[in-house]
Formats: sequence, structure tokens, C-alpha cells
Amino acid sequence: METIRLQNECLEAVLLPGLGGKVASLRWRENGFEAAARSNVPYRPAYFGAPFSEFDASGLDDAFPCIDPSVRTVDGREYVYPDHGEIWSAAFSYTSDAAGAHLVYESGHLPYRYEKNIRLWGDALVTDIRITLADGAPPFPCLWTYHGLMRYEEDMRVEFPAGDILPLCGIGEGEAYDVTRVPPRHSGAAVKYYAAEQVKEGRCGLLYPSQKMACRLEYDAGKLPYLGFWVTAGGFRGDYNCALEPSNGFYDGIGTAEKNGRLPLLRQETPMQFRLSVRLTPLTE
Repeated sequence: METIRLQNECLEAVLLPGLGGKVASLRWRENGFEAAARSNVPYRPAYFGAPFSEFDASGLDDAFPCIDPSVRTVDGREYVYPDHGEIWSAAFSYTSDAAGAHLVYESGHLPYRYEKNIRLWGDALVTDIRITLADGAPPFPCLWTYHGLMRYEEDMRVEFPAGDILPLCGIGEGEAYDVTRVPPRHSGAAVKYYAAEQVKEGRCGLLYPSQKMACRLEYDAGKLPYLGFWVTAGGFRGDYNCALEPSNGFYDGIGTAEKNGRLPLLRQETPMQFRLSVRLTPLTE
């Protein structure tokens, strides 16, 4: 597939504009450490409404305007919310140079325009998102969730902001679970949970002791106040990956977020705008 390659003194990145601008590779140049999850499923063009499970589950991309699929009627208009949203399957137009890329997508199915600027800045991959409502459209219910599928290592550790973590699915009620660790390799586990309350600090991360590297997310918790975590140790299609998932709603599906009273609306006068940085650094003692 067509690629955009970025490089600076610290990082190398490969983007796929034909698959939503997915960051298919993010490497620390000094030692070749690859932070992005890789997949055994070949990359191929997707389409609106495609089943996510039939395509690659890898790399760093965006879930918008939902994760769970549904059909909703808003002011008499029927909207189809596809599996894991539309962006992962969308083909973006773009301009780029050695340090960054500007990607644009005008949805022909839902009422929005999606722009993102991705650039390398020192030891960080910085993504600026801007989502605007189409002219004349009523307020549009939508969820934005970071779907950055990262490398799995059995000895890795998860860093969360201060606060309680609430298991929502994949973990038995009352079952003790250490959220700073991931399931063992070959366990066949797949787990997802969310923080119980809005996080106050937009900083979380993944530590890789055996690789001597750390991968941390930094963002505005006021705009992305909810935080989930997904990990599969062979439980989903035999894949191994994990994802810290900051989000502007709670959680995953339009109906669920509406029921929880935590469903954002995209409005004409207030575009959604935010920045998220993925920072790679050597892990010190």
C-alpha cells in the first residue's frame, strides 16, 4: 500500500493514508525498538462498514465516531455507525514532508470532515485532530477513542493516572486483577476495562523492561477524560497487542454512552480539536 515515511534524529514512522493514516510502524532509531503492534493479517484496502475482525488489527489509528456498531436516527436522519468507526477504513488525501503529514477525509456517509496533522517532534509522534460538522447537519452524536495498538511483551507494565480502575468486561465480578500487568503469553486471554471515573491527568504509559524502553501517551484530559485499556494475549484471533485508549465518551457504543449520560455531540460552532503525543524513551532503572 502507499506509505508516508517520517524520520528525525530519534524516530522513524510509517503511515498508511489509505487506511485512515494508520501509523503502521513507530521505531526508536538507536536500537530499532518497534512500538506499534504488528499483525499476521496482510494490509489491504477496507470499505465503509467492513467487519473489523476481517482486517489487520495493528498499528496506531483512531476509532471514530464509535467502536461498537449501531444504527441511530437523529432529527429524522438515519446514521449507520460502523464497526470500530469509519476512520480506520477510510482513504485520506494528504500532503507531507520529511517531518510530518497533513491528512484530510470528507465522509460521504456521515456528516463530518476529519483532519489530522502527524509529525515527529524530538522523541514524540504528535497528532493534532480536528473534526468539523458538515454544513446544515444537526448536532452529531459521536465518540472519539484512540486505538493505538502497541507491542505486547509478557513482562511489560502498564502505567495509569492516579485513581480507581473499574473492570467492565472480560474480568469476573469480584475477581482480583493486577491492572499494571498483562496476561501471560499463550494464556488465550483478551481483556478490556475502563477507569471508573474521569481521569485528571492525561498521561499514561507502557514499560518494556526486557527491551529497556518506555512508551507514554500525553494528552489533554479535559478533552479526553475517559481511559480504557485493551489487551489480547492470543485471545483475539491469536493476536498479541494492547492499547491505552483515551476517549471523549464513556464508552465504546453510542447507545451505551447515551445511557451513561456521557455522549458528546459534534456541533457546528464547536469542532472537536485535541492533541495526542506518543513518546518513546529509553527505560532507566
